Amino acid sequence: MPSGVLHTRTIIESFNIDKRFYREGPVIFKFVLKNKGNVRGRLSGRIIVINTIRKKRVGTVSIPGISIMPNARKEISFKYPLERPFGKYKAELLLTEKLDNRKSRASTWFYGLPWAVLGMISLIGALTGLLLILKRKFKIVRKTPDIK
Repeated sequence: MPSGVLHTRTIIESFNIDKRFYREGPVIFKFVLKNKGNVRGRLSGRIIVINTIRKKRVGTVSIPGISIMPNARKEISFKYPLERPFGKYKAELLLTEKLDNRKSRASTWFYGLPWAVLGMISLIGALTGLLLILKRKFKIVRKTPDIK
């Protein structure tokens, strides 16, 4: 049994994802918590996913009660079913400690590019390159009439 003042000091050691570019979901969020306090930490919170191009919240992952023992480290992961990804996304991890209502925050980012958009960008790039090659190879010469 701990003596003295009871406190939790749970910190977010890391918050990341399994890759930076997604053509489709799910996105797997991983974070590591460490309790530097002298009692068991109990946290809850959420992960908010924001499309930074449209400046719009696209989803939330609810994080139910997490329990972490004193001087322990815990790795946790959650899946988010990303639908029709396009653009840059920011994910914010927001946790609240139940004992003292202390809040912790961390964020990470990733990009979403569906196959159709990726294919279209590749096709446009290939056509542009082909046109530049053809333009260099076949110079267009305009004949001007002789003026007397």
